[in-house]
Amino acid sequence: MGRFLAIALLALAACSSEGAGPITGALMERVKGALPGGDEEPKGPPPIRLTRAMVDQAGTAMIRGGLLSENARSVFSAVTENRGFVTYASRFGQSLTLHGSLITGTRGMGRDLLSVTPDARDPLVVPTPVADWPASIGRRYVFPGNGPQGRVVEVRCRYTVEKPLEMEIVEVTHTGFQVREDCVGPDIAFQNQHFADGRSGFVWRSQQWIGDAQGTLDLEIVEPYTGG
Repeated sequence: MGRFLAIALLALAACSSEGAGPITGALMERVKGALPGGDEEPKGPPPIRLTRAMVDQAGTAMIRGGLLSENARSVFSAVTENRGFVTYASRFGQSLTLHGSLITGTRGMGRDLLSVTPDARDPLVVPTPVADWPASIGRRYVFPGNGPQGRVVEVRCRYTVEKPLEMEIVEVTHTGFQVREDCVGPDIAFQNQHFADGRSGFVWRSQQWIGDAQGTLDLEIVEPYTGG
């Protein structure tokens, strides 16, 4: 964890440029306390533009994301990993936990998403060429609620490949497909959008529903987590 934290602090200090699952409060305080500005948005000069050189220098997994309703994004760097679940933190006290490219937890974004249990075949968790994506998968979302189980939302999601696409993410161009994901459950329906790599099916960018209160989060995988 020390290596994660040291690298994450470097990345966050150099690269936070635009305005989770469980992560220990002490670690979050160390991340925030080591960076200028604490909990508040930086004042004065405009944010530094994130470049690929900054990403390479940081040498850690990195994502960028924000709620569509807020028209702003933050840079998050990896701080912990536990059995494939990677938690990323921003300098503003927010965190996102991802399993592959699937958002499975949030912190500091309002009424947070506590957990997501995906299907074993979920292509956001297990990269799969788009032609081989399953017709449908199931997911179980858990939010704060009355009782120890919280509020549970179970949905069934189906995929539609819409069109081939090229997308640039911090100076790297990826070629792939835009895929629509329509999810339906008891008294709920929502739509996610994914940009999947043309060969591996890895999802580089997506717009994912993270709850009624937060709505949809726009997520980019700037530098994927590869272990170690």
